[in-house]
Amino acid sequence: MSSPSRPRPRQRQQPAVPPGFRAPPKPKRHIELMDVRELNDLYNMNARILAKPQSSTASFMPRINAEQNAIQARLLELESVDKINTALHRTHLDDAQPMVIDDDDDPPASRTIEAKHRAAANYMCQSTLESAARSRHGATRIAAMSVEEAIRIEQEVHAREREREQRHNERRRRQGLPVKGEVLTAQEKNARMMAFLIHKPTESDMEDDTDSESDDNPAHWFEEDDNDDGIKGQDIVMPDAEDLLDLIRVDPTRAGYSTFCEPRYGD
Repeated sequence: MSSPSRPRPRQRQQPAVPPGFRAPPKPKRHIELMDVRELNDLYNMNARILAKPQSSTASFMPRINAEQNAIQARLLELESVDKINTALHRTHLDDAQPMVIDDDDDPPASRTIEAKHRAAANYMCQSTLESAARSRHGATRIAAMSVEEAIRIEQEVHAREREREQRHNERRRRQGLPVKGEVLTAQEKNARMMAFLIHKPTESDMEDDTDSESDDNPAHWFEEDDNDDGIKGQDIVMPDAEDLLDLIRVDPTRAGYSTFCEPRYGD
């Protein structure tokens, strides 16, 4: 006796489209979920739609163009991933072979020098743009200082300052005075003191560098009090005591008006 066969499960059928109605569109997959073949098919279909003459005035043009850009970006991403995977599959690591590491031939540059170069480049670029803008508007162009010229000026200033410091140190040595940062032994101090005692000063030795510099600055003209009278920089002659008797004085009690020009009543 054969066992009764089980009824087969019925497959779920899609509801039939009523007559006179359109079939609902199939759910569209997202571009991130498509493979390379699906992306190429969708890209070609959109290209055919865009090639039609009537599509130039259609309202869906921006949407299709954005979709084409997204497809291209996704294809480039997939191709890059495929190249990386292929390179990784072809890579063979062997522990027996030592790893070769290339040493840097150039020494590492100083961070301070790099910062100065970047600042100079930014300043030159900004100056060039401002000069070009002024020239387009008809204004006078302002010449910008180059890096080489700035370095040359800085070197000249440094050389003059160093020469001035050397002259100042030589003068102090001739006068037997210690120089800043110099350490002398007892024998050298005695020899320098003896040289100072027998040295005859010249006119240049008697000159003071600070006098010429202070005279050029008007702010220092009234700082010194040569006469110790409390008056700096000016020779003011004070009047004698008997000269004060010749001054005309006004009695305020006999005046008809007060200080604020208000009439006085009752006088």
